[in-house]
Amino acid sequence: MPDNLTEIKKFVFKMILVTILFCGIVLFGGLTYFINGHRFSCNMLNSGQYIYQELGTERLVTFEMLSGYLTNGHRVERLFICSNDFKYRCAIGDRNGFVFAVPRKLYINTIKWNFNNLKFNFTEKNTYILGTFVYGIELIDKDRTEKFWYYYSPWRGILAFGITNKEKGTNLTYLTQSTCGILSE
Repeated sequence: MPDNLTEIKKFVFKMILVTILFCGIVLFGGLTYFINGHRFSCNMLNSGQYIYQELGTERLVTFEMLSGYLTNGHRVERLFICSNDFKYRCAIGDRNGFVFAVPRKLYINTIKWNFNNLKFNFTEKNTYILGTFVYGIELIDKDRTEKFWYYYSPWRGILAFGITNKEKGTNLTYLTQSTCGILSE
């Protein structure tokens, strides 16, 4: 009798393992489908913090959505995010360093737009980042010595951004450390 009981326990244990493995495969497959099909919310995957790293350095820019702060090295500033009922998706630092805005409803003929006396436009530099199509967007402001550019996806937010200063000869590029960026859905 003890042998039969041992065999039954082994069989039940194996069935439990197979069931757990099967459930894991189904869950992972479902998650992959939702991510690849853009039927997921980046907010489900994020703790409210978006971190970008400058290419070639360890310098970080962090957007703290819950506390409303933006940190860039030793510099900390308040971060304003447009509400969901506003016609733009936007993020603005209070020192006017970081600023981004895009219409919530993008139409085929949307090429340029104004936001807060700043001009934005789509560039022809659309590409793919992390397997996601992103729009190239630039900020056009003749009063600024720096040119800001962004790679933006309506689903995954800003996946990369950069600052070019022709006077100083600098070009800084920041990439998200996550699959989603600030202003993601």
